[in-house]
Amino acid sequence: MRKCKNWLEAYIKYTTQSESPDGYHLWSGISALAATLRRQTWFNMGYFKVYPNMFIVLVGPAGARKTVAIRIATALLEPYEDIKVSADSTTREALIRGMNEAKLLINVNGSEMYTHSSLTIVSEELSVFLGTHNHDLLSLLTTLYDCKDKWTYKTKTSGTDTIEGVWLNIIGATTPDWLVGSIPLTAIGGGFTSRIIFVVEDGPRKRTALPKMSLEEKQMKMDLVHDIGVMKDIYGEFTMSPSGVSWFTNWYNTRDEVLAKDPRFAGYAERKHIHLLKLSMVLSVCETDSLVMSDEHMIQALHLIDGLEEKMIHAFGSTGRSILAPDIDMILSYINNYG
Repeated sequence: MRKCKNWLEAYIKYTTQSESPDGYHLWSGISALAATLRRQTWFNMGYFKVYPNMFIVLVGPAGARKTVAIRIATALLEPYEDIKVSADSTTREALIRGMNEAKLLINVNGSEMYTHSSLTIVSEELSVFLGTHNHDLLSLLTTLYDCKDKWTYKTKTSGTDTIEGVWLNIIGATTPDWLVGSIPLTAIGGGFTSRIIFVVEDGPRKRTALPKMSLEEKQMKMDLVHDIGVMKDIYGEFTMSPSGVSWFTNWYNTRDEVLAKDPRFAGYAERKHIHLLKLSMVLSVCETDSLVMSDEHMIQALHLIDGLEEKMIHAFGSTGRSILAPDIDMILSYINNYG
C-alpha cells in the first residue's frame, strides 16, 4: 500500500529545493512521523513502556529558516483529523485542555477498544510557548513526556479530572539567546532539557530567490501524505531483532558519553538510550509496518543523534554561568569567525 520505499529518505528528497538546512528538514520529518505513530506503538522496557514521542527543538539565528522546515513537515499531517496538532498553548490550562480534546478511541482487532490522548505541539517560536522562567509549564511538560497511562490533575472549578493515555510530542524553534536567558538554571542538565533533542544550525543551506515545486515534487508530496495515511493506522508493540538485541546490549553496557561530563548535558547523556529507542522506532516504520527494530535501525539512530551533539553544546553556550553569557558567546563567535 505504500508509495515510498523509505518515507524519510523520500521526504529529504522532497525538500531539496528548500533553503532550510538539512538537519532542520531531517528532524522536522522525524517529528512528523512521531506525530503519525502517536501512542499506538511502543517498546516494552519491563517496568515501563517507551513511546515514540519526542521533544525536538530547532536552534539557530533569526533567518535560519527554522519555521519553514517545521511548516513543510507539519503540512503533510493536515489531511488527517485524527492526528491531533496544536499551535502554541501558552498556559498550563490550555495545554491540558488540548490534551483532553485530543482523546481518541480506536477499535483494535475488531473487539478491543484502546483510548489515547495524543497531541503534537507545533511551536514556531518556543519563547511564545514556554515564556520566561515558566516553572509550572516546564514541570508539566516534563511529566507529560513520560506518557503515563493516566494522569490526574486538579481543576479550578470541578475538583479533579483525568487524561487517559497521555502522549505529547513537540516540534519547536528558537534562538540560542532565548535558551540562555529564559530557561531556569534548575531545568538545565536534568528534568526538562534532558528530554529535548536540540538541532543546531547556523543559517540557510542555500539561497533560492523564487523556489517552485516541480511536477515530480508535487507527486512526491502526494505520496508522502498517502503513506502517512497508512502509517497512522499501525498499532502494536515494537520488538528487537536478535541482532538488534545484541547490538543495543553491547552499546548500552560499554558506552562512554563525553557529554556526561558536562553538567548541562549529564541528564541528556543518561537518557540517551531512550532517545535512541524512540528514534529507532521511527526509522523502522519509515520502511515497514513489521514493528521490528534491527541493529541497522539503531546504528543509524545513534549516528543521527551523535551528529547533533557537537553543535548541541554550542546551543547552550555559557548557560547557567553568568548573566553576561549571551554577550560572551557572541564575542567568541565573532573572534572564531573573523580572527
